[in-house]
Amino acid sequence: MRIKIIKEDIIKAKGESLIIPLFEEKAKRPKFLKTIDSILDNTIGKIIKKGYFKGKLHEIYLLPTYGKIGSENIILVGLGKEKEFILQNIFQIVGTIGQYIKKTKFKNAILPVYNLSLPFLSKGELIRILSQEFVSAAYSFNKYKSEKEDNNIKEIIFINDTSREFSTLKKEINSGIVIGESSNFARDLSNAPPNEMTPLILAKEAKMMSKKYKINCRVLGPEQIKRMKMGAFYAVAKGSRNPARLIVIKYNGGKVNQKPIIIIGKGITFDSGGISIKPSKDMDKMKHDMSGASTVLGTLKGVSELKLPINLIGIVPSTENLPGGNAYKPGDILKTYSGKTIEVLNTDAEGRLILADALSYGEKLKPSLIIDFATLTGACVVALGYHASAVLGNKKELIDEIIQAGENSGERVWKMPLWKDYFTYIKSDVADIKNTGGGGGGTITAAAFLNNFINEKTSWAHIDIAGTAWVEDTRPYVPKGATGVGVKLMIQFILNRLKTK
Repeated sequence: MRIKIIKEDIIKAKGESLIIPLFEEKAKRPKFLKTIDSILDNTIGKIIKKGYFKGKLHEIYLLPTYGKIGSENIILVGLGKEKEFILQNIFQIVGTIGQYIKKTKFKNAILPVYNLSLPFLSKGELIRILSQEFVSAAYSFNKYKSEKEDNNIKEIIFINDTSREFSTLKKEINSGIVIGESSNFARDLSNAPPNEMTPLILAKEAKMMSKKYKINCRVLGPEQIKRMKMGAFYAVAKGSRNPARLIVIKYNGGKVNQKPIIIIGKGITFDSGGISIKPSKDMDKMKHDMSGASTVLGTLKGVSELKLPINLIGIVPSTENLPGGNAYKPGDILKTYSGKTIEVLNTDAEGRLILADALSYGEKLKPSLIIDFATLTGACVVALGYHASAVLGNKKELIDEIIQAGENSGERVWKMPLWKDYFTYIKSDVADIKNTGGGGGGTITAAAFLNNFINEKTSWAHIDIAGTAWVEDTRPYVPKGATGVGVKLMIQFILNRLKTK
């Protein structure tokens, strides 16, 4: 997709569709609306007066212009009531516009930005968000369809009334495009079928990306994982004929002595539940169980392309979780990379096992902080549904930063408690800990489990994306399938940190 900004008269701007966002309140409507409406014989005013368009949130009305202005059509977009308008609405509304444009098969759209003013965003920040969300809205996954419809948006044109800010705004547009494309890259990885997204193929994707951006990528196989005494990760991998891979990517954009940020992503490319096998209904969705891995790779792609001045390490333990003659079993006791032992009660609680060894490995790299992403618990969906990820951790300051980045990026997170009371749920009679707490609070007890593999001095946060990694329900602003969640959040987190330095 091409996105550009030009200085142009809104009446003369040529394109297939002119987007005009409107609040419900008449007084809050842009001044140019009156000029356009007079040229169109007060058609917009009549439409509003008759109640065909009220400006309600996500409401859309298409109006042909019949050549009276430069744009062939006008798309009226509802913003709802101004006093109820929040930052999250922007992300959703751009998605709504994008989905509508794809449906109508318009190839380009014009959006005036000189009239946009929001109290919680600078103009540059708004342009970046609009750019990244238009790129995200243009996403489609049709690689495996024999007949491919080319209904994607080709061009977005922002028009401004001055060229004074163009240098800054063009940089923001470029950043938005990079972030949107990085999120879409993560969606491609998660949407891929499990027969074509094995641990080996995921590792190849990481290698190709690393080669493109000239960053270091190391990939370890099953025997190396075993020799490193990653007993939990190795055990989960034993049931599959597709060999496991430990992917470690290092981006060095900061100072030599700067401690790295480490992000870790659960990379279960297909999860059957193992011997504790899942019900057959919806098991196909378990191709998305490597969405944490997609987040890590998408973030590394974005950070590398933006050339951000930080040091960042991505760690992805990747395997399938399948039943087999060599599969690990309920009742097994596993020895981890840290030396701690785990009693296995349920082989479908495998994500925390591979993360346990990855977290301990990350600790050895002396990070400034560790954040892990995982589609870890169904309990997270029960607690928060499908609109927020859960965040838990051992440092309030880090959690607060993540929550703020979630608000800024549109990928919202909600803090859940990690009180010591919950740690008793995972105590084992025969080992140090057990891999499921049973009963309630499953998201919290899973985080309590992971906390055993973090040094108390290390700032750490766990983000459970089980409810946000893919969409199954119908929403006006996002298609079904993988969301790429976590990429925008993590890049925003890093951008926020760089601002405060």
